Amino acid sequence: MPVCENCNYKWTYGQTTIEQLRLRKGMRCPNCHEKQYSTKKSQAINVIIS
Repeated sequence: MPVCENCNYKWTYGQTTIEQLRLRKGMRCPNCHEKQYSTKKSQAINVIIS
């Protein structure tokens, strides 16, 4: 699961899935509302899984 770089909030599986399905460039942390961006590695894993 992703972890917010600002507040170290650990996202749940459901929150992660919903945010990734929205196909936005960044995802907002549900705790501190700062925008988070996925790394190249996680993007590649998502493409393989899809």
